[in-house]
Amino acid sequence: AHVGAGTVGWTSRCHQRAYVGAGAGGWTSRCHQRAYVGAGAGGWTSGCHQRASGEMRIDGRGRPRAWWGAPVRPEGQMKSKPAASRHPLENRRAFRNALLRWFQAEGADYPWRRTEDPYAILVSEIMLQQTTVGAVLQNRRFERFLATFPDLERLAAAPEADLLRAWEGLGYYNRVRNLQKTAQAVLEDHGGRFPRTPTELETLPGVGRYTAGAVATFAFGQAVPIVDANIARVLTRLLDYRQEIDSSASRDRLWGWAAELVPAGEARGFNSALMELGQRVCGARDAQCAQCPVRDFCTTRDPLALPKKKPRRSGLFRRQRSMLGSRR
Repeated sequence: AHVGAGTVGWTSRCHQRAYVGAGAGGWTSRCHQRAYVGAGAGGWTSGCHQRASGEMRIDGRGRPRAWWGAPVRPEGQMKSKPAASRHPLENRRAFRNALLRWFQAEGADYPWRRTEDPYAILVSEIMLQQTTVGAVLQNRRFERFLATFPDLERLAAAPEADLLRAWEGLGYYNRVRNLQKTAQAVLEDHGGRFPRTPTELETLPGVGRYTAGAVATFAFGQAVPIVDANIARVLTRLLDYRQEIDSSASRDRLWGWAAELVPAGEARGFNSALMELGQRVCGARDAQCAQCPVRDFCTTRDPLALPKKKPRRSGLFRRQRSMLGSRR
C-alpha cells in the first residue's frame, strides 16, 4: 500500500480501506467498518463493533488488531468479564430459574423437541452425532427419515440399501447401521419397549453414555445429566475449571457437576437449555457474555481460554501410529 500524508490507503483480506495520515479519516467497504487512523487519532468501527486506538493494523489472517498488537474482539466477546455475584452450585435454584426463563423465551423450536417418543428422540440423537443441527434440519432430513421408517419394526426390517438412501447427506453411515441394530435389540430383547434408565439404555448397540442420558431425559423426563461438547464448555466456564477436560477424571467431574445442577421435574427443559446455551451464546470462539442469561453465575474471568484440552499429537506421529495398526 502507498502510505502518505493523508493521501492513499490500503486493503486487506477483510477488504478494508483507510486513508492513513495525520488525522485523516478512513472507511472500509464490505465489513462496513470505519476508522480514524493517524497521529494519535482514535478509531471506531460500526458493522463489526470493533474499536481501535491509534494506528489500525491487520494481522497475518486479515483480522483487525489494535495498536498494541492484541486482536480486537467483536462486541459481546471479552477476554476478561465481570466477576460472578453467585455460584451456580451454591445457588442452584436461582441458576436453574434464570436458565429456564431464557430458554422458554428464546429456545429454538426443533422438530425433535415436539415429541417424547423415545424412538424419534433416539433417531434425532444419532443424526446429531458428528453432524450440525443445520445439516439435520436441511431438506427436513429428520422428518423424512421418520416418514420412511416410522417405527422400530420398519427400521429393523429395512434393507441396507434403503437405510443408506434415507441417510444420504448426513455421512458416517455406520451410525444408521447401528441405529438399525438398536431397533432390532429393542424388539428382540425388550419386547418392543424402550428401556427407561440410562444404565439399561447403554446396553443397546451404539448407545453410549450421552445418548442414553438424552433418551432418558428427553423421552422419559428422568432427572439425569447429559454432557456433550456444548455442555462441557459451559460447565468449565461456569466453574472456572482449568484442568484438561479430555481425561477420565475431568469427564467424571463434569458429569458430576451436571448431575448436581439438573432439576427433578424439569430435566427435559433444563438439559435442552444448557445445551442450547453452549450452541448459541457460550460458543467456542464467540462467548457472548453480555447476552448470557446466567452471566451472574459464571465464575471464570477469561471464558475464551476455556475449556482446556490435551495438545494434539503431530500429524507425523498420528500417521506412524496408523501405520502400526493402532486402534482408536
